[in-house]
Amino acid sequence: MAGQNYPWLVGGDFNTIVDETEKLGDFPVTQSETHDFIQCVNSCALTELRYMGSTYIWWNGRIEEDCIFKRLDRVFDFKKLVEESWKIQDVIKENEVQFELAPTETNRVELSRVNAELKKLLRIEEDFWKEKAGLRWFKDGDRNTKFFHGYVKGRRRKLTIKEIKTMQGDIISNPQNISDEAVNVFRE
Repeated sequence: MAGQNYPWLVGGDFNTIVDETEKLGDFPVTQSETHDFIQCVNSCALTELRYMGSTYIWWNGRIEEDCIFKRLDRVFDFKKLVEESWKIQDVIKENEVQFELAPTETNRVELSRVNAELKKLLRIEEDFWKEKAGLRWFKDGDRNTKFFHGYVKGRRRKLTIKEIKTMQGDIISNPQNISDEAVNVFRE
């Protein structure tokens, strides 16, 4: 996948806003309402894609003074972060070769600088997986993205339907049959 030009996106209803321009009605927006979301967006180096349409996407269904409008849906791109990480790894390889050929102070300093840049990008990736996994109790320090990725996949697996009982009382476990049965139940 490295070197491919695929977009990397995160999108959906985040159930929060960024500032007061994204809310109409109800109480004023406070920093505590927006802080965690903004921090997550920044730590994951996400760039919000341009949105065209109504400013407010969500409405609470009420009228007059009880009416509240908000912008909750958004789409972010973090392709730039991934590309930077790939590029910096290539630069590190080049600098390692250069340092092996000429172990000068200048080459050592440059190699240290690009390694520090890679560590920064990897830290951003780790923060992304911490947010995704919802682990606030995990101590900072170890770069353990594989752990976070595994945790997220494990949560996803727990939410998977492994078998169901049909209307006729049969137990089915084949994913395609489960899908078909679910569709059939809602057709009836």
